Amino acid sequence: VIRDLKQKYDLTIVLVAGDDEFKFSWISSSYATIADVVLSTDYVSIDRYCQSGVNAHFFPYPVYIPDELPPRTEDDLGYGVSIVGSAHKKGESRSRWEFIQFLEKEIDVSLFLNYGTDDPRYLSRDAMYSVFHNSVINLNFTGICSYFRPDDPLFERIRTMKLRPFEIAAAGGLCLSEFSISLSKCFEDGVDIVFFRNKAELLEKTKYFLEHKDEGRRIADTAAHKIRTQYSAEAVANRLANIIQESQEHPGVDLYEEPHRVQVSRSLASAYIG
Repeated sequence: VIRDLKQKYDLTIVLVAGDDEFKFSWISSSYATIADVVLSTDYVSIDRYCQSGVNAHFFPYPVYIPDELPPRTEDDLGYGVSIVGSAHKKGESRSRWEFIQFLEKEIDVSLFLNYGTDDPRYLSRDAMYSVFHNSVINLNFTGICSYFRPDDPLFERIRTMKLRPFEIAAAGGLCLSEFSISLSKCFEDGVDIVFFRNKAELLEKTKYFLEHKDEGRRIADTAAHKIRTQYSAEAVANRLANIIQESQEHPGVDLYEEPHRVQVSRSLASAYIG
């Protein structure tokens, strides 16, 4: 149907492919066979697309940026280490909860855990940003979450792109994040984010920034500036317009000048048929 509409109305098809860490083979690769542009939040998948002649670009999403944040002094930091989100989610690897349990043995952690908008503990966006702004450290985890389990022994080790570090930065908070390749292409370790790769690093860096609040605040300020200049709605819209304009030389064909052909993976077909 999409192919027919594309041909009838001479459309440019832009595929916004989120969560390609687990959707690439299952969903995105099928739609990519007729897309003129693919925008993916998974840096690793870009080469996989381009290897097959797909016009693909790494494209982090824009983030909500409040008009202004209240001035903050050290006395205003109501929380030490904070986590906003969920601890156990269906289809998620165990790493997040294991990290939290490990850290809590030595560090007090403020948990703002919820499982969706129906949860009475759910935080509004303003409340969530307030937590980010008033915490010394905000933790982010990048373990993959998927209901689809391929026969891949390395699948649960995948670390994915998350919007949370962008939100934390937009709120003027310091983000201590589990490492992922995609996030490392958006933020620089020790400059506008702090990465950890294992439990020992998590504990070491948490203790360090609890004792060096000024350094953490400097990193947070640098991150906030980057978000406002590179990931605002206006900045991302301008980049999108440029990508689409540059892609007009490939309407209906791939990077090898071969015409698009509709192809669908068995997993996607079985999911729809089922």
